[in-house]
Amino acid sequence: MSRDLCVWTDPDGQRNYFIRGVLEIPVLETGDCFAFGVWSSLSAESFDRVFELWDDPRRTDEPAYFGWLSNSLPGYPETLNLPVDVITAALELRPTIVLHEGDHPLIREQREGITMERVREIAELGFHMN
Repeated sequence: MSRDLCVWTDPDGQRNYFIRGVLEIPVLETGDCFAFGVWSSLSAESFDRVFELWDDPRRTDEPAYFGWLSNSLPGYPETLNLPVDVITAALELRPTIVLHEGDHPLIREQREGITMERVREIAELGFHMN
């Protein structure tokens, strides 16, 4: 549908709904964040609501939408289908993706932050992906 919203119909005819967002990880030494551009699934109802408010500045008043992380990220054990909250941002910004509590290195790093050395490690893995 767009660069940020997607509806995909699988071979069985089931529709799947996705939204593009940003998953940020604090970088300890800098006060900045390392960010992944990711996709999250949404329920049909949540997707319809997001779509309805997509160009409305009041979308920031919406509660978070539940979703499932829809990417496998380099440098981590499998991240596909980790539960997330999708928090809509101002019109010029992509939504923020916040991982739910759990026992996974990506969840821990989003909560606790990472070093610049870890940023370099992840970035190098990303550049060497096939």
